[in-house]
Amino acid sequence: MFKRLLLLICLFTVLVGANPALAISNIDLQITPQTIEVCPDRTITDDDIKITVKNLLSRSDTFTLSVDWITNSDSAFINPEIVLASNEIKEVETFWINVPYTIEPGTYTATIRAVSRSTGHSVSKTISVKVLGCHLLEIAGETSKDVCRETELPVTYSLLFKNLGKYTETFDFCCPLGSTDITSGLTFSQNSVTVSSGSTKTVTMTLNPPKTLSGLHTLEIFAVSRNSYAEATKKVSLNLKQCYNFNAEITPSQISDACLGRSFNHTLTIRNTGSKEDTYIVSGPSWASSVGSVTVPAGSIRSVSLTSRPQKTGSNTLELTVTSTTNPNMAKKVSSSIQAKECKDAILMVSPVQNNICKKEKGEFSVTVKNTGTLQDTFTVSTTLGTLSKDKVILDPDQVEVINLNIDTEGLVGTKTITVRATDGSITKQASAVLAVENCYDGELVVNPESISACPFTGVNFTANVRNTGTRSDTFSIGFVYDGKTNPEFTNITLAPGVSKNFDFSLSIANEEGLKRLDVFATSQYTSMTTSTPVSIKSINACYSASIRPDKDNVDIRTSKATLIPVTVRNTGDVAQTYNLGVDGPEWVFLRPNTLHLRPDEEEKTYIYISPIYYTLEGDYVVTLSANTARSQTTAKVKVSVKSNITGPLVTSDTGRVCGERGLVDCDETAQQQPIVTEPNITTPEPNITTPEPNITTPEPNITTPEPNITTPEPNVTEPNITESEDNGTNITLDATFDNITGLILEDIEERPFWKIAAIVIITLIIIVILIIRFALLVK
Repeated sequence: MFKRLLLLICLFTVLVGANPALAISNIDLQITPQTIEVCPDRTITDDDIKITVKNLLSRSDTFTLSVDWITNSDSAFINPEIVLASNEIKEVETFWINVPYTIEPGTYTATIRAVSRSTGHSVSKTISVKVLGCHLLEIAGETSKDVCRETELPVTYSLLFKNLGKYTETFDFCCPLGSTDITSGLTFSQNSVTVSSGSTKTVTMTLNPPKTLSGLHTLEIFAVSRNSYAEATKKVSLNLKQCYNFNAEITPSQISDACLGRSFNHTLTIRNTGSKEDTYIVSGPSWASSVGSVTVPAGSIRSVSLTSRPQKTGSNTLELTVTSTTNPNMAKKVSSSIQAKECKDAILMVSPVQNNICKKEKGEFSVTVKNTGTLQDTFTVSTTLGTLSKDKVILDPDQVEVINLNIDTEGLVGTKTITVRATDGSITKQASAVLAVENCYDGELVVNPESISACPFTGVNFTANVRNTGTRSDTFSIGFVYDGKTNPEFTNITLAPGVSKNFDFSLSIANEEGLKRLDVFATSQYTSMTTSTPVSIKSINACYSASIRPDKDNVDIRTSKATLIPVTVRNTGDVAQTYNLGVDGPEWVFLRPNTLHLRPDEEEKTYIYISPIYYTLEGDYVVTLSANTARSQTTAKVKVSVKSNITGPLVTSDTGRVCGERGLVDCDETAQQQPIVTEPNITTPEPNITTPEPNITTPEPNITTPEPNITTPEPNVTEPNITESEDNGTNITLDATFDNITGLILEDIEERPFWKIAAIVIITLIIIVILIIRFALLVK
């Protein structure tokens, strides 16, 4: 048991004595900031990330640097090697990480590693790289439609282009893929679209395939950004269905003993058996009244009346053809049999039965005279109001004559009844119609403000109020004319009677001045209104001006001193402006803040910080302040008189060369920044090991080093205490304070010769053995 314990103690002592610095690092690695946000397709450089390395040893060392990134090694680089003196800190000047445009948005990690070449120690730090979605496009909107191929062509889709990125971009539409029958009729409302960040633009896509095409068809729209790598696709489908069918029937199907030349009533019934509403065209012989078109909802029945007048005595067949307008190839025939004989009669009709017209419009009616007898007849036609295009007609059996009745409404207001008569001497026919004349279309236009005062390069807002003072709804176009250019802003604005609406406009003022005229108009098909507003444009000098007032115009200052000068910037113009502030002068003159946004008559302060460096030449310097906008520039000057603080020469530590009072170009930079330290020549006597039971001292001995010319990181050195020893050696005690005691201990241990370390180990083992033996004797 005793032997094992002794063996473990010896092993522990040897390991610690052989390499006491195993768990101590001599590297300080700092990264600022540790988190960065970037867009794809961007390179992170040492301008974005500050990396510093510090040598904690008390001697120079070489450090190997590396960077680990998610992509291949060529996309990330850091200066592979850096040499540092004791306790020296350096910033890494060469560093970049490439963020490819193909990377998905998210958070990624880059690892920076520094390795000491002398000790093998390493330190790693990570950088969190948040990749933003800077260039992203999404195409949304309608994806599929089911339409009836007979009627619903062409088909339109609303495509929504959503810019999910951070910048305004322009997107082109490219290469639709799909059936050529579909894409051959493809058009867009525009071929490209510009969308700002976070916004959505709508583009209308129109498909016009052949009407004979049916079934499901798919195409894909491809959009590509002009400004970046952003792209998106959208699949759109179109299902073409056959939706239309019908049945038709006429009643009565047979008429006996009909009067030749007279009209007979019939009923045509159409049943829509399809899934969509349809319109049917009804055609028949010339001796049957025209039905025209009939619209029937899906699954419904519609009946219409018509008349016929046989052309001959005996058997007459009334055959009607009913044709679908959505599918002209779909037609059906129905018929009715009529037995006729000779008769004498007439029909008189006025259409429309009531005509509501507006003041100043012409009243128009149609007077229809039809001979329903079996012989030619002459009819005289008259009216109680208006003028007929004919007052006498000669008609063969079943012949129809249409006479135009025109009425001048000038001076007419209210409702009038019109009576028309037709007579052949033996029979008289009479028909009536109603004419209503009203003030339908009129309006008022008011512009606010009544006069406008503005500055060049600004926008002016004004409001136009349009009121419909007529009795009918009217559709207006509202706009304005300025400087000879028409600027329609609102079209197809429908207003009900008595309704008014405000319309807001924006007028852009160019680089001009003087008095202009703004004409605002509101027009419709029936009326027109215009009003003028004067626009007074001020001069640029009156609108855009500023003042800069430093609190001091002259400053006296010594080198290595600093002073702060408040500067008042005031907007003396009529327009709110953002001023970019700048300073032109020596590099030791600074200005903050450098941007101010001021409303008219508003003022804020910025500050000049003047701090001439130690070796600045004496003399007068002129500092020029500027406040610039796109429209104006204002400057002010400050005189800075610099006096030097240098009182004597400095001597370099290596050559002894003297730097002038204000510094020379060939002087060592180190000599200009730190005083001369002359190190003593220190030697240490060899240890004299004679006592088997040495006194064990505390772990804070006087630290001596065997090497001459010791330089420490930044010691506070006092005069050495030198005494003569018994072997005529020199014993030196240094009272020093170290910024990094860890590095000094490492250097002291690592720089001892191996035989000295072995001697320490042997002495330690002898002491331990003696103590164990004495302890054993006492136990016994």
